[in-house]
Amino acid sequence: MRVYPDNALSQLEFDKIKAILLNYCQSTIGKEQVEAMRIHTHLNFIQISLRQTQEYQFIKQANQYFPSDFILDIRKDVKLLGIPGAQLTGEQWLLLRKLVDHMGQLFKWFDAERQAAYSHLYLVIAESYFEKTIIEAIDEVEREIRITFDGRSVVYDFNELDEVSLAYAITIHKSQGSEFPVVVMPLAMQQFLLLQRNLIYTGVTRGKSMVVLIGQKKAMETAVRNRKSVQRYSALVQRLRSL
Repeated sequence: MRVYPDNALSQLEFDKIKAILLNYCQSTIGKEQVEAMRIHTHLNFIQISLRQTQEYQFIKQANQYFPSDFILDIRKDVKLLGIPGAQLTGEQWLLLRKLVDHMGQLFKWFDAERQAAYSHLYLVIAESYFEKTIIEAIDEVEREIRITFDGRSVVYDFNELDEVSLAYAITIHKSQGSEFPVVVMPLAMQQFLLLQRNLIYTGVTRGKSMVVLIGQKKAMETAVRNRKSVQRYSALVQRLRSL
């Protein structure tokens, strides 16, 4: 979008608005959002951002404690976890645990009184849901992590972290032997090589109370009709005979 005249942004002091916002951004994501703002950005979004900045400035000037002393960009970590077989290092787990602790402090800080006093700043987390992490403790000395599964505590060594998967998004292969209260399974023709009856059966039977299938009807029909099973060359029989 071209603005006319060329100095219109300066005359409207739009550059000053962005500078004010950038000055109070403590995270990379926040700075990227400000840099992405354009003159045609919705006025309501700009006004909310300015009011959030004003409220944050007031908190700092009043020497009030605000849990913003730890910032961590986890986008690369999330992308890494999306790669089959990839795992986080012990240091990455420690940073994530620290981030979760700070998130908990942030949610506690916004009690009913502060939600009313800093209503615009509260919008940052208003639509977020925070649940206590399943990671109970991280022992850097023993290099162990204690994780809770349905009330049962399990200890993992740092070298065993490849056995831990994100429970909200795992493959059907990884889910074998496990059950979940609710299962949401996507079906699309883009992954037609995986549209097999046995995989659909395995995915559906993982759900205890509810199973939701999302996708194309054609994909479901293709999978149900596909009874072919790929022959596996694992040499398991030969290994068992050699025992």
